[in-house]
Amino acid sequence: MAAIGLLLCTADPIAAPIDLETRMRSLAQVTQVEAEYRETVELSLLDQPLESRGHLRYQAPDHLSKTSDRGDAVHIDGDRVEVIEGDSKAQFMISDQAALASVVLALRATFAGNLDRLRRHFELDYQPRTDSWTLALTPRERGIGNIVQTIRITGVENRIDRLEIVEGNGDRRSMRLSNQRLLACSGPDKDCRSTQ
Repeated sequence: MAAIGLLLCTADPIAAPIDLETRMRSLAQVTQVEAEYRETVELSLLDQPLESRGHLRYQAPDHLSKTSDRGDAVHIDGDRVEVIEGDSKAQFMISDQAALASVVLALRATFAGNLDRLRRHFELDYQPRTDSWTLALTPRERGIGNIVQTIRITGVENRIDRLEIVEGNGDRRSMRLSNQRLLACSGPDKDCRSTQ
């Protein structure tokens, strides 16, 4: 009986799920993310989903870029967007594209751990687990809700692993991130360390 008690006392306790505020603070410590992505787009007009792969990069506070293995790319800095497709380039302001702006806002604010910004623009449904978490975002603005129905972000600790978007017409987009390299900074002296 004593041996069982000793075993129970020395066993690692099961970690309690982390609340949303604590989760956002841990995400805010990550100042840079580099990852490989695999994106799947399911459109009602197509019989087969579209798939692409490439690299994604986030740099705090507001740089986000996605470059496919074919060389096509989207670079977002603040409100400015540059799209590269083959030999052609186009630039526009993200504020002119409501649906894209909503998705980018959700991803950047989650990467940055900006809970206040998320709450201003979305209804939040946070589901913590002992080994992962899911944050479902529903746009507050009615017009956006007709275009983007739900954005679901899944992660582990301070890492975002999956992004799913359900559009108003039922089309779905999902992106999985892998082989991530994170630069996390903490403390008043901004002690930074690279993590895999």
